[in-house]
This record gives sequence, C-alpha cells and structure tokens, in this order.
Amino acid sequence: VNNRLLPSLETLRDSLKKKAKEFEKIIKIGRTHTQDAVPLTLGQEFGAYVIQIENGIVRIKNTLPHLYELAAGGTAVGTGLNTRIGFAEGVAETVSKLTGLPFVTAPN
Repeated sequence: VNNRLLPSLETLRDSLKKKAKEFEKIIKIGRTHTQDAVPLTLGQEFGAYVIQIENGIVRIKNTLPHLYELAAGGTAVGTGLNTRIGFAEGVAETVSKLTGLPFVTAPN
C-alpha cells in the first residue's frame, strides 16, 4: 500500500492535474443520466477525476491505522486464553520489526 498503491495513485493524480490544466479551455457538452447537459470544460471534467483520486488517497491513508491492528490472540476463538501472557503483543512486535510497519495488537 505504502510502496506501490499510494505512490501510483499520487502519480495518477498529478498526471490528471496536468491534463486538467492543459484542457481548461476545451469546451464540451456535459452528460448526465445518459442525456446531454450544460457545457463544461474538459479541464473541469479532469479536475473532478483529480478530486476522486485525492479522496481515495485520503480514505486509504485513514484506513491504514486499522489495517495495522493484528488480532493474534493465538487461540481458536481469539481470546488468548491458555496462551502465554504477552503472546499477541509479541506477534505484533515481531511482525512490525520484520516489515518496518507499525503493527499493533488489536484492542479485542
């Protein structure tokens, strides 16, 4: 996510921004509900694509902390019953060290 997806989305966003600027004077017919609508510029349309990509980047970044929570109770139902104290925390710490990512133990 951090090494490929987000950088790729940022590159796409930047490319679309350049195109939005390049196309700012090209007028086209708008379309909505499969019908013709009021005119807009191709730059405005590409600007909307930029916003959608930016929103996606923000959503992914906001989701990351939750993805780093590891539910590793070490038992069939995940309660940690009958495992060594600190097992789940140790798993998160080890995975974090191996990946260089901020993994933590899930709160439940």
